[in-house]
Amino acid sequence: MTKMANYVDASMAADIRAAVQECSERGLYKAAQWAADLLLTIPEAKRNAQLPAIETTFSTTTPARNTANASTSFMESPTKLPPRHPHAASLKSLPPELLQHELQLEALEEDEIAMARAWMDTREYTRIAPALRNCRSSKARFLEIYSRYAHNNSPTVLRELLRLVRGTADPWLLFLKGLFLKHLGRREEAAESAILSIAGFLWNWSAWELLRSCISDNEQMSALIQLLPVPENHPLTQMFQIKTMSDLQLASDHEMSLSAKLLEPNCFPKNDFLYGLRGCIMYNNHDMGAAVVEFERMLELDPWHIEYVDVYSFALHVNEGTRKLSRLSREYLLLNKDHPEVACFVGNYYSVRSYHTDAIKYFKRAVDLDPTYDTALTLMGHEYIEMKNAQAAITAYRQTLDIRRDDHRAWYGLGQAYELLSMHNNALHYFLHATSIVPYDMRMWQAAGHCYEVLGRIRQAIECYKRSLISADPRETNVKLNLARLYYKLGEKMESVSFHRRIIEISQAEQRDVADYAKSCIEVAAYQMDIPDGDLNLAREYLSSVAASNSEDVVRATNMLKRIPQLIAKQTAAREADVVEA
Repeated sequence: MTKMANYVDASMAADIRAAVQECSERGLYKAAQWAADLLLTIPEAKRNAQLPAIETTFSTTTPARNTANASTSFMESPTKLPPRHPHAASLKSLPPELLQHELQLEALEEDEIAMARAWMDTREYTRIAPALRNCRSSKARFLEIYSRYAHNNSPTVLRELLRLVRGTADPWLLFLKGLFLKHLGRREEAAESAILSIAGFLWNWSAWELLRSCISDNEQMSALIQLLPVPENHPLTQMFQIKTMSDLQLASDHEMSLSAKLLEPNCFPKNDFLYGLRGCIMYNNHDMGAAVVEFERMLELDPWHIEYVDVYSFALHVNEGTRKLSRLSREYLLLNKDHPEVACFVGNYYSVRSYHTDAIKYFKRAVDLDPTYDTALTLMGHEYIEMKNAQAAITAYRQTLDIRRDDHRAWYGLGQAYELLSMHNNALHYFLHATSIVPYDMRMWQAAGHCYEVLGRIRQAIECYKRSLISADPRETNVKLNLARLYYKLGEKMESVSFHRRIIEISQAEQRDVADYAKSCIEVAAYQMDIPDGDLNLAREYLSSVAASNSEDVVRATNMLKRIPQLIAKQTAAREADVVEA
């Protein structure tokens, strides 16, 4: 892979710097903040290096300013890149004459645009559109349409706004077009608009986030990444891949490796966004200790970093308990009580203390602050499940899925809610859908297996439990115990005993208390005592260990041991008779 140092340079820094200004001037504050944070983590020598005259960026805003001069040094590496997809988007910029015309329009409308930006800052959205109605520049059109969307994004209004941006080639208006299409459920068209927007202005992170929201699985990710206007080894493509795979909870060592390269000294060292993503990846991979380490590196760089603190709270609870969680909850509330992630952080603290009513109050507050905050809605659903309020849980989970269809936690939660209502066919539907999103999460397969079992479909239950073992800890025994029990129920004793023997082997290797696996010892011994030529010495060994333990099966094991000498004598006599006949 091309080294990152080959293409993080002064030209790229200039492009990112321009993105901070361009996004800020359009009210895309999260994208502006993201770009500003990224810019400041570029080494100072590269960030402040003098650009050659030919690469000097425009000092004024343009509709597609950075693509004509976008840093291409990553393409100059001797490393051979794979051929690009024939339908991949290409970086674009306005022809000089159109660019000049656009700049002139913006200069003429400078006062109106400045006023609109001021109203955008104070969220007085209804005042913006009338003030810009007669303006003709692309920036003014963006502010007018975006303010109308911010004020009211009902389907009726979205369809009206969509008509205003139909046929546009401006990258910022293409971003709005994709945003409207996404809200109207037209994902494929939204993804196309997002890619075209990125091709026109590369460093608008909001466009990349929009594209990410259109992806629901690994296959879609693999297909779309080939259509991007920059190759797979570009920093933006790699950050997009890390973010998307993390959000889909499908990130692996590959994404951790990509993030490590991006954090190298010549790239974006000390970037708290990347450390936060690494923490999320570790959390989703159930490595809570490593997740806490990554999140605390993030907080060392920015002690009041808000993004991802909700996930940090989840990892912190599992890894360190509630004391630190309690302290940080108070500190974050004092810092910014009106931030949705902070409300979620506090809600999680109350959740782990089993104060479900208080937890729901803070999760609701998080949703009030950000109606698209799917994590808070999902957690609210979990609290309702704990309170056995299935209908309220169903409502919360369905709201989550209205925002994000690929949230497996919401599908799993719906399954749990319908189980509470004893509607196991419905529950099974939702559990199976969850397995299609996260096929290697053993909890989803176990839940589906339990539903099949309740419905009397034992064969399907067995298949689900076996499927869950693929990603389970090899030392796990509960699922194997279920499989042993179900095979016994089907009368397939040999299969049942094979799982019991595996449980015994694992338990003995782990030096667990005999009481933990006594029933498996009993079952294996009983099988060996029932079949001709059974291994009676093995049966005696297992029964002796149970009889000498503090298990509730001591009496049964002792009684079975009394039969062993008689069975050995019978087995010996049968063998001698066979020898005589031969």
